[in-house]
Amino acid sequence: MVMKRLGKILLAVLIIVKVVLGTIFISRIDLGDWLGQGKAIAAESRPATPQTPLQTASLNSKVPPVVAPPTPVPEENADLEKKKAELLAIQADINQKIESLRKLRSEIRAHAAKQKAVEQGKLKHLIKVYSTMKPQKAATLVEKLDLTFAIQLLSRMKGDAVGNILSFVETEKAAQISQELIKPES
Repeated sequence: MVMKRLGKILLAVLIIVKVVLGTIFISRIDLGDWLGQGKAIAAESRPATPQTPLQTASLNSKVPPVVAPPTPVPEENADLEKKKAELLAIQADINQKIESLRKLRSEIRAHAAKQKAVEQGKLKHLIKVYSTMKPQKAATLVEKLDLTFAIQLLSRMKGDAVGNILSFVETEKAAQISQELIKPES
């Protein structure tokens, strides 16, 4: 009777040990996979000695095999390095072109500002000329000017001079100019 009882206790202890060890083994694999470390744990648990076909079969039935990523062949490395060098050359070329475009844009802006200053100087001179003319002569010239330019010219003149000139301009054109002169500049 004592032997039976001792056998049952021994059997119970073995079952408990098997369950605990199985749980630990399974939880390490599951937690590792869940934490993104499954390959590392599986790689650590792999024996360093070659296995017999029987050992391999028993391991494959319990744990799925870990497949290492393929290592690049030297030719692939050379191709990758070549492509990387090409991309870096293209990037350097693009950066150089961007820089030259920035310089060109700066030159264009400077040229446009210079051109605008010249035009403003010419317009200022023309305003002075029209302001010093006799109103009848200035009105004759304003009637022949493009409406937009006439408005631009008269809008920069003193009110007295504009009034004297518009009094001699054709009524319809004088009315159009007057309407445009009171509009706010945009």
